[in-house]
Amino acid sequence: MKHLMILICALIAAFLLVEMITVFIIGYPNLVPGKRKYIIHKSLDAYNHLGWQPPYYKFWNVEGGNKCYHLNNFGLPGSDIGKNPQNIIILGSSFIEGMQVPNTKMATAVFAELLAPMHKYNIINLGASGHDPYISWFRLNFFKRWFRPDYVILVIDPTSMAYFNRRWDNNLNFSSPFIEPELIPEAQWKKLLNLPRAYSAFINLAINLLMSNEAPTENIPSTDKTSAKQSSFEDTDIFYHKIDQCITQYNQAYMDKFMVVSMIDEKKINDNLDMLCHNRHCYFASDDSILVDANKIKNGHLNLRGNRLFGIFMYNQFKSRY
Repeated sequence: MKHLMILICALIAAFLLVEMITVFIIGYPNLVPGKRKYIIHKSLDAYNHLGWQPPYYKFWNVEGGNKCYHLNNFGLPGSDIGKNPQNIIILGSSFIEGMQVPNTKMATAVFAELLAPMHKYNIINLGASGHDPYISWFRLNFFKRWFRPDYVILVIDPTSMAYFNRRWDNNLNFSSPFIEPELIPEAQWKKLLNLPRAYSAFINLAINLLMSNEAPTENIPSTDKTSAKQSSFEDTDIFYHKIDQCITQYNQAYMDKFMVVSMIDEKKINDNLDMLCHNRHCYFASDDSILVDANKIKNGHLNLRGNRLFGIFMYNQFKSRY
């Protein structure tokens, strides 16, 4: 019995030591419970659902330097959302989501910082990993129940376009089969699994490592010009046909309050997008210098410098337009 008690005490001490190392040296967070999951469109295959994290949700990012970051007061990327009278919704892929840098340093946060003296606009970052302009339409329609879109900015990058060109039928369907999103109840076993993760950073880390071996990862296509030509836009006719449908849909809904911003580093593609937008009476702006190596993390996303430059670029375009 004495040996058993010694063993139990040793295990508890070892666990507490590992927990302190995980929290204070590594900096890994506990799980913040409260994630909600919704079905937003039953015909979107793997993207038919949407997850919404709780306020100030903490997460670990490897590409961002193996650091702990957190979301804002609404459980979204970017700086905290205030109570200004008008909302600017920004749509895009993981380049806009910006999970590799602190939430107050993301491009959308820089944009919000520059607008702050006006006390007029809130910036709502709805960027999401792997999202293209078509999926972003349904993401926008979900979140507009909470954030009225006074202005909508669609950001296009080689990643979102590469995914876009590989998905969907040529003729896109923008209708929704139901009025309200369907909340997916959390499985009981997940609730039980999340209990220890909420109280222990070490258990949260261990479970995340186990789950990461099974979870799919987003492979970011190279943003160099040769790759953009050869893989991201293989069938240009189909690509432009699809993107034209998206621009038309957004523009019909938001008219002069909608604009397209491109960070694609290929002049020919940007020129063609500019022409499409012009034909639809839609404002278009591009900056093909954002994705240079000095502005990117090794794996391809924007670093602090790239986020700041793109935030300033969006601000300047918005200010010149409105």
